[in-house]
Amino acid sequence: MSNIQSHTAEHLKRTSRGSIRLFGFGLLLIVAVTVVWFGLIAMDSIPTIPKPDLTSANSHVAIATAQMQKTVEQNPRSGDAWGKYGEVLMAHSWNSEALICFERAAKLNSREFRWPYLAATLLDRQEPTKALAKYDIAKEISLQYAPLWMRRGNTLLRLNRTEEAELSYKTASEIDKNQPQPLVGLARIAAARDDWKAATSLLENAKKIAPKNREVIVELTRARLMLGANQMLGQEEQMAILSVQNYETMADSILESVNEREVAVRFAAIQADSMASEGDLQKAAEAYAALIKQRPEMVRPRLNLATVFMTSGQTPLALTTFQEIVRLFPDDPMGHYALSNALESTQQFAAARRERETAVRLKP
Repeated sequence: MSNIQSHTAEHLKRTSRGSIRLFGFGLLLIVAVTVVWFGLIAMDSIPTIPKPDLTSANSHVAIATAQMQKTVEQNPRSGDAWGKYGEVLMAHSWNSEALICFERAAKLNSREFRWPYLAATLLDRQEPTKALAKYDIAKEISLQYAPLWMRRGNTLLRLNRTEEAELSYKTASEIDKNQPQPLVGLARIAAARDDWKAATSLLENAKKIAPKNREVIVELTRARLMLGANQMLGQEEQMAILSVQNYETMADSILESVNEREVAVRFAAIQADSMASEGDLQKAAEAYAALIKQRPEMVRPRLNLATVFMTSGQTPLALTTFQEIVRLFPDDPMGHYALSNALESTQQFAAARRERETAVRLKP
């Protein structure tokens, strides 16, 4: 064999050995990447499920929460399972655990508006910038939910992003013209600009929508005084100012549905309803009264209590209870409708007609 042939053969051997080594390294790299990839998938498919401390929880709450945990364990890739578990946790004030669930649910189902919206409401007070990011994700999924735009406006206002807040309030008002709160938000922005005339006009429109809304009454009184109006405070204005800490929030069907997931309250409501349906009106009234004391922000137990009074012939007490309902919940159409029926039963037909017209206007 010539020197040239010998050199060529040796070169081919070295190249072959190098190729084999390179191929072997590449194969090992592919295997390593594959192992890491499937490891990440495995980690992602079995995330840590938040488990709150149930030692001091009501027994019904503990059982329901444990059942929801099990549902998530059995369906770890279901956004709906994670989200509903989060709603139960949120209803019982386990907010940090609920937030984990909502974020997971949103990751699994990126087209569901509910999960980023609920996450935003949990972040709103403590971390407004993060809440705003969640609101923006939610609004890209569904543009037509007025409470989202209202809450987003409030968050932007707290962040001193006034122009954006103004646009958000306007959008909320356009979507739901039967709610006064967006107009109150716009009036506050006008007041911050010292445009009390515009603020007064907005609040007067809000009062047409909700004549008994305490926040509207207080803000309108303040705006008129700032304009130099020399007005005496009537009983309505005085009562609204005294109840300043109990302003009515904008109706929010999503948050209301979450509140209804509070197991202990739901169980108590079912028991009270059962007593009423069985004719044990005295015990039903006591159960509804206890429920009202436990959850004073809920309108349904008050409506049921007043209905029990009507059924048991305690019409004056029923009438007083219905009147209290429309005072505390002026934007709830059912309260006005129930009051109209009670007024009719006492032959107060003109007042009954006004309440019925209010009910229709609030929910046409």
